[in-house]
Amino acid sequence: MINVMGFEEKVMNYLAEIHQKITGIENEVAGVKSEVAGVKSEVAGVKSEVADIKKTVIHIEYDHGQKLSALFDGYEQNTQAIEQLRKGQERLEQRVDRLESGMNRIVQGQEELSLKVEQNTQAIKSLEDRVATQEIKLQLIK
Repeated sequence: MINVMGFEEKVMNYLAEIHQKITGIENEVAGVKSEVAGVKSEVAGVKSEVADIKKTVIHIEYDHGQKLSALFDGYEQNTQAIEQLRKGQERLEQRVDRLESGMNRIVQGQEELSLKVEQNTQAIKSLEDRVATQEIKLQLIK
């Protein structure tokens, strides 16, 4: 019986070892479960942050889209305004050209008038001199 006892003792020791190992494994599994739960919690937090980031990105994209649209509209308005200013400038340049041409004709006409006035002034002076000469002759005849 000693043999059976030794065998039972060995089996019991072996079962005790297996029990210890199983208990250790169970403890390790519990730790792993705890870590997995922590990781799941962190993943949920990351998912929440990603969702918030997506919302923020969508909001930024929308705002930037509106701002880009407004900038483009402003660019088009500026381009149209510049084109209108160019057309106005061309009309003003044409008007200035016509006014310069008219001024040149006026200056030329003024020069011609001045020349005629000078000629008429000389003719009047000549007539005055002749009239004065005729008056002197009349006075001498009398």
